[in-house]
Amino acid sequence: MQLVAEHTSKMPHFLDLLDAIVRIEYLNVPLKKNQADVMKYFLQYRDSVAYIIDQSPEDRKRLLRGSDSEIREYYIALVDLLASCAEVRRTC
Repeated sequence: MQLVAEHTSKMPHFLDLLDAIVRIEYLNVPLKKNQADVMKYFLQYRDSVAYIIDQSPEDRKRLLRGSDSEIREYYIALVDLLASCAEVRRTC
């Protein structure tokens, strides 16, 4: 997560890598320990990783609707990662 914090939107594939260790895609199985670790470090680096959360709604809209596609890709990857961290394994 430190690398994500240092490079933010310039390297959205770091988030995809974290997503891969949080959930086994082929089996669609979330890994609880990895989910917990990613969330722990996400919260530790939240100010630099997810700075958009603390901005006003107008600023968030402007940022996401702007011409910088790297920022949009970064936040899409971040939402995907957080969704993977929130998944639970179905035992049925």
